[in-house]
Amino acid sequence: WLPDVMPFVTFVITLWISLRTVLIPTAAAVENDINFVEATKATGGNFFRLLGSLILLSLIMIACLIGFAIAMFILVLLTGVAGMGIGDSTAGGAAIGIVSLLLFLVPSLFVALACQLVSYGWAGMAWGALRKDNVRACGPDGPGEGGVCEVA
Repeated sequence: WLPDVMPFVTFVITLWISLRTVLIPTAAAVENDINFVEATKATGGNFFRLLGSLILLSLIMIACLIGFAIAMFILVLLTGVAGMGIGDSTAGGAAIGIVSLLLFLVPSLFVALACQLVSYGWAGMAWGALRKDNVRACGPDGPGEGGVCEVA
């Protein structure tokens, strides 16, 4: 029975470690200090909140990417049909090829950048939500020594 259970146990342990350490880079950026212990302590007790928000974010991003892929398929198909009427050896065929390439590359780069920004936004919001109770407000003079507010 052990060989049947080990893949599941390995998956659960890997998922737990991943969710406990997912906010370490964000914590280092926000707190201006690399502190693995504080970052993993902040995620303690929030396993299901983090997992649920990551699953929801992933589903939304997958839906957007599927819509984008369908739109790209239609655009490339239409430019390909237009290019077949002109032919590949003429200047018009080259122009259609360049337009097709730009119609594919520019939105693809935009979507890749948007996905990265959404994931960074999720990490920042998750860190802010987990650390909200532990951060004291800055004094009237702004941040304390080192340019950051003190952590309780």
